[in-house]
Amino acid sequence: MSKTDTMSVYFKVLGAGKAEKQLRELGQKGTLALDSISASTKPVNSALIALNSTVGRVNKTMTCFMGVAGTYLGFQGLRGTVSNIVDTNAELQKLSAAMEVAEGSADGANKVLDKLSDLATQTPYSLNALTEAWIKLKNLGLKAF
Repeated sequence: MSKTDTMSVYFKVLGAGKAEKQLRELGQKGTLALDSISASTKPVNSALIALNSTVGRVNKTMTCFMGVAGTYLGFQGLRGTVSNIVDTNAELQKLSAAMEVAEGSADGANKVLDKLSDLATQTPYSLNALTEAWIKLKNLGLKAF
């Protein structure tokens, strides 16, 4: 039966070349230790390479997903903005028509709308709210300005 010796090697690796040189200087046991270290790190190295590949695929998938999600959310925001603009425009057209009826002419309604626009910039009230209030006062026979 052959005798088995156990050797523990502790070193601070400042560079791979230096560590290899030190192990080789130990002779056959150093070479065996180096070969043993190399053999034992191969499965870990293979696992790390596989993990890196998997992480790369996950990263690409997430990047694609983020692009699709960003595009979708962008279109949703754009759709909402366009919808709000259309709704606001429709509301202003209704109010403008009601102002023309209450004022008696398109020219008179435009003058009142200019005054209400100026008032809306100087007060916390919206143009729609001011216009609705003006129409109600005018239809009650009261002079708003």
